[in-house]
Amino acid sequence: MVLANCAGSGGADYDAHEGSSTEEVSSANDGSSTENGSSAKEGSTTKDGSTTSESSKTEFGYDTSNDLARSVADDYDKLFKSDFSSKAMTDFADGLISKMPPGALDALAKQEGTSVEALKAELADIADASSMSSITPYLSMMDIQFTVYDNGQASTSDLNDINATLTAAGVKGGATNAVDLGAIMTITLKEDLNGVAKGTIQTQHLGNTGMLAVQIDGKWYLWAGNL
Repeated sequence: MVLANCAGSGGADYDAHEGSSTEEVSSANDGSSTENGSSAKEGSTTKDGSTTSESSKTEFGYDTSNDLARSVADDYDKLFKSDFSSKAMTDFADGLISKMPPGALDALAKQEGTSVEALKAELADIADASSMSSITPYLSMMDIQFTVYDNGQASTSDLNDINATLTAAGVKGGATNAVDLGAIMTITLKEDLNGVAKGTIQTQHLGNTGMLAVQIDGKWYLWAGNL
């Protein structure tokens, strides 16, 4: 496997296909989906050849959980095109934080007795981005596409914990819904690498990312569930 050869699998599930493509099926909490059932990355082509629309982010929050998921995928894509420097990691964390409910990070920092900067570093680790730095020398040899999707309803306990933190942050109304966010990474080799042929496509199923989409007053926001 491509990543296994470069950096180890880390326990993730892989599907490798030489010169072929894969299709993923996932459900959308807001009821929208592409033809094959997956939530397509913003601006990408779906199975029927159509393209997804621009993200519907408003000043505060997103109109659908799918829009939020696509925006999170964009943050990952930018990271994979970077040099994984300290600035790149900070930009990545800032992108995710910008999608959280206003005031939520400050409340989390106060609750944990730590700083916002410490939480930013922890957020990058939770998103499993820092582990990718080991394959940085190989990134120019790969085309990486990242998909983030609704991976099912979050637990009642998670929703209660989120609302307790939101109350501490002074966010009125609280979250009325929450779903886990899963991720799939698809890697296409642009040249031969460690005995794996050019054109091989590997799909890595990352499972839950540790992040959730939460709905507050009709809008969707990102929540770092393990903070």
